[in-house]
Amino acid sequence: MSTRRRIRKALIPAAGLGLRMLPITKAISKEMMPLVDTPVAQYVVNEAVASGIETVIFVINDSRMALERHFSPAPRLENLLAESGRAREAESLRRLSRLAEIRFVRQPEPLGVGHAIACAAEEIGDEPFAVLLADNVIDAAVPCIRQLMDAYEAFPGCMVAGRRIAPALSSSFGILLTEPIANPEWKDRVFRVMDLVEKPAAGTVPSDFGVYGRYVLEPEILSCLASIGRRASGEIQLTDALSLYRREGGAIHMLQFMGDHYDTGDKLGFVKATIAFACKHPEIAPRLREYLRELAAGESPRD
Repeated sequence: MSTRRRIRKALIPAAGLGLRMLPITKAISKEMMPLVDTPVAQYVVNEAVASGIETVIFVINDSRMALERHFSPAPRLENLLAESGRAREAESLRRLSRLAEIRFVRQPEPLGVGHAIACAAEEIGDEPFAVLLADNVIDAAVPCIRQLMDAYEAFPGCMVAGRRIAPALSSSFGILLTEPIANPEWKDRVFRVMDLVEKPAAGTVPSDFGVYGRYVLEPEILSCLASIGRRASGEIQLTDALSLYRREGGAIHMLQFMGDHYDTGDKLGFVKATIAFACKHPEIAPRLREYLRELAAGESPRD
């Protein structure tokens, strides 16, 4: 297995159909849906950049071009804003295209996260990399992927973000069977992964640790993805590649991450994320908090 190296690249799969958010995702990708005034994808890119990532690789399909437009320079609009006295807005747009080196790779069909990663194999090359699922927004004092990168420095192999879940949610998660480690510095935060199960049926759940859409992966995972077959659904699952990686001698650990997680690919999760980030937004937070207080008190909200 490869020796540990600095994580420079992050992959963000963003070619899914967003079926849980229909009908809006018929026209707008779930990654471009706004949390107040900022698309979900930008929160995820901000997390990667704040963690020290230099190159962000989006995997998209040909019908989802808005992501490319969002992160590309817009000199005409920037100049128009600057000339009309809106220098702050103009600079915020300029920063978008300078956040990191942002690349785009096409996934011809939505065949799962594993297939999306395989589509970007040439961009990833022979080095460890991060994966951030774009519909998982994690608000944390230390960015979640930075937490994983720090744990990766202490433990060789692949690192997965995990947390305990309610049993009723197990069919919506990848599930990890874990065992404790001897390292006292990471006790109760890092666990050795002994097995992985993708969305197990009720009554077959091996543990209550779920996977939360953040990974640090060794480059060997690419050859594992090339070796595994498709599931009955036609998808190539990252969970299956990780299982093969472990059977071939690779180590996998789970970090019990810190932070607030929002599943923005789910209707209720998206609304929760919108409220949470709006309550911290400097322009609208005070008025929104008052509005929510009025609703909770059963009062008629004022304009």
